[in-house]
Amino acid sequence: MDELDLLEDEEEERVLAQYRMKRLAEMKAELGAAQFGRVIEISGIDYVNEVNKAGKDIWVVLHLYQRG
Repeated sequence: MDELDLLEDEEEERVLAQYRMKRLAEMKAELGAAQFGRVIEISGIDYVNEVNKAGKDIWVVLHLYQRG
């Protein structure tokens, strides 16, 4: 009976390790596909193209400042 429990534990650990590796690969693929994290400086002339026409599902965060 102890031997059977040991085999079941080993099988469960193997399955969990496979699932973990698969999930990590999925998460890495999602990170690679993400298009976030880009910081660029634009002028007032570029505002319409970069912000208004960025796309329907794209969020834009602005940091407005004045030099000086």
